[in-house]
Amino acid sequence: MKTVVGFLLLFFNYGLLSAQDQIADNLKQSFNNYQSKTMQEKLFVHTDKTFYLAGETVWFKVYDMDASFHRPFSESRISYIEILNREGKSVAQVKISMKSGSGHGSLTIPGFVLSGDYIFRAYTSWMKNFSPDFYFEQSIRIVNTQKGSTVVSSQKRPVSIQFFPEGGHSVTGLPCKIAFKATDTTGGGQTCNGVIVNQRNDTITHFQSQHNGMGSFQLKPEKNISYYAILHLNDSLIKQKLPDSEDHGFVMNIHSEAAGKIEILISATAEYDNTPVYLFSQTRQLIKNVQVSQIKDG
Repeated sequence: MKTVVGFLLLFFNYGLLSAQDQIADNLKQSFNNYQSKTMQEKLFVHTDKTFYLAGETVWFKVYDMDASFHRPFSESRISYIEILNREGKSVAQVKISMKSGSGHGSLTIPGFVLSGDYIFRAYTSWMKNFSPDFYFEQSIRIVNTQKGSTVVSSQKRPVSIQFFPEGGHSVTGLPCKIAFKATDTTGGGQTCNGVIVNQRNDTITHFQSQHNGMGSFQLKPEKNISYYAILHLNDSLIKQKLPDSEDHGFVMNIHSEAAGKIEILISATAEYDNTPVYLFSQTRQLIKNVQVSQIKDG
């Protein structure tokens, strides 16, 4: 999906504008150089089904794609296929030969695995240079008629919560949207709600997950104040400290406008007044837009 970004540009004198154009061109060139040296590949695996009995064979075909241009990627000659249990440990693994961006093979599910949900995962040696978030993953269910089930209720699964300030970090004195995600040990999202309190246990705001354990809330951090999330999950409570805010810096907020447009607001602490800022937009490592504006009155 393509997104058109609406952004207010201010007028500068010719010399300043020319210098800023040069910086924007340098940004484009640096990114293009980076993209040419760090090609991102993407795997897709088609399995014959998603429900298996222990001892059965999983048949599959692997497709290797250039993530930037969505065309076959033929650099990788081997792909690795494995099945992971809920602790993230491999219970079965196989190597598949790749040719012209595709390969096919099979994997036998061991007879010792317990009944439950597992992750079917695929990656290449090149993909190990990047985050495992880029690996192909698919949930499968395995039933072992000779052994018990490993399925446990969500109430008994340990839960963790992560916080993601919009733009990378929060800054003291600047309003910021903070996203969160609550997950169990298998990575599954957990429905939750809770409150944000300060170090004196004063309630600052409430929050509630909207989808798959994810949601967001607004916070304007104060200087020398720590904040905590008290998470309500079924019949238990979890208290976790939010990331500390920075004393100086920028905050980015993105808002939806009319159909096909978004507004990006950059706020900054006082020392950055009259500083030029650059909006750099890319999709799949392809440059879509570079714009420049200037911080004025924060």
